[in-house]
Amino acid sequence: MAKEIKSSSCQTGGCRIILFVLHALTTIVYACVTVRTYVAMQIPVSKPQGKYLGPLKYLTIWDIHFQLLISFLNVLVVITNSKRLTSIRNAVHHGLSLSYGPIVASLFWSLYLIDRRLVFPKELDPIIPPFVNHLLHTLVGITPIINELITYNERKSNHFLLFFFTFAAYLFQLLFFGYYLEFWIYPIFEVLSDVGRFVFLGFCICLGILVYLINGAAHNYIWNRKIKESSKKRN
Repeated sequence: MAKEIKSSSCQTGGCRIILFVLHALTTIVYACVTVRTYVAMQIPVSKPQGKYLGPLKYLTIWDIHFQLLISFLNVLVVITNSKRLTSIRNAVHHGLSLSYGPIVASLFWSLYLIDRRLVFPKELDPIIPPFVNHLLHTLVGITPIINELITYNERKSNHFLLFFFTFAAYLFQLLFFGYYLEFWIYPIFEVLSDVGRFVFLGFCICLGILVYLINGAAHNYIWNRKIKESSKKRN
């Protein structure tokens, strides 16, 4: 089975060069976005405690780091073909990149369309211009899916633990800022009651689990189909 999957993935010399170029370009883009985040993205806050952790208090920035990490790991795997790096790459892809990318993109743009003041007030436009906004909230939902389609990343049950613990860590940080430091990271929590906040967080948790399960089903469907197509060509 493993050999069949490998043969249906991109393994030829020319194909590996294409993969290297694609992953290298993606790494450069995410590296530039990450650097800009810390250098030029100074988001104004209403309280002094809102400056704690800087950009790292936003889930979007966590996700940018996840996307940068998976892109860099993809480059290393193409170069070295290391089994250990491949195993780490697979875990990061399923547990972080493919999970958080679609979550961040879908949540952000859903709230933006409902009322942008809930997540991205107009005052942020000069600080985060449209093209940067799309790199932060649109590209992150696209590159993990492309990666899933062009590169086989073995999926294991323990990858969910990586997703679960990072999700729990961010929820803890969000609630710590809100209830202990009395500063809500996102504007939507300022307009919701306590009940509304926990209902919304419950929705986010359900969305996260749903995205993870859909990713698993899609992964099995896509790669089982490619294995069948590869078997037919050999026969």
